[in-house]
Amino acid sequence: MNLEKLSIPLPDKRLFDVNHLRLNTLPCQELGEFTRETFLNEKHFLFNLDHIHLASAQIGYLFTTEPNSRHGKGIIGMCEVPMFRCGKWQKARQEQQIYEWFDFMPDFLITYSAGFWMSEMDSPQNILSLYEHELYHAGQAKDEFGLPKFSRDTGLPKFAMAPHSLEEHTGVVRRYGVEASGQDAVDFVNAALLEPKIAPAKLKGLCGAC
Repeated sequence: MNLEKLSIPLPDKRLFDVNHLRLNTLPCQELGEFTRETFLNEKHFLFNLDHIHLASAQIGYLFTTEPNSRHGKGIIGMCEVPMFRCGKWQKARQEQQIYEWFDFMPDFLITYSAGFWMSEMDSPQNILSLYEHELYHAGQAKDEFGLPKFSRDTGLPKFAMAPHSLEEHTGVVRRYGVEASGQDAVDFVNAALLEPKIAPAKLKGLCGAC
């Protein structure tokens, strides 16, 4: 497994061009192709069955140089379902922008910090871990029994934002043990004790969807 040989798409150079100071966000069609060729490709070492529902999803990828932060930490990635809570004309303008970028209305819109992306090119595992973090938020909708939802008309998955598998206070685990937090926490700890399947990664930034 040689991560350095991966051809990970890069942000558009215009985002860093002083002649395009007002240009801070651009689409990256190549990321959609990269997703299909790696995480959704059973023959690739990056294949992840957890993302297989996204094989029929329309995902729009963006790079931005616009700073964003929360709790004093920079946001380096965000997954969202496009929504337009505004008047008709504002909605029409925003939809037009999306169609100009992608020529379709995405099921999910994923934005990455172009500055972070470029700063981590020598550590592809950091980029890939952020990449997959956002893909994990691009989930399949579930019914009241926790089972995956599918469209009755097409048979394809229905999509929805997915939360983290684990949300708990460290103090609870420290005082009462990991089983006090449920099976998700137990699975999380067990996974942490194993060797990483891809490579150890370290991120210094937040996900805007979390």
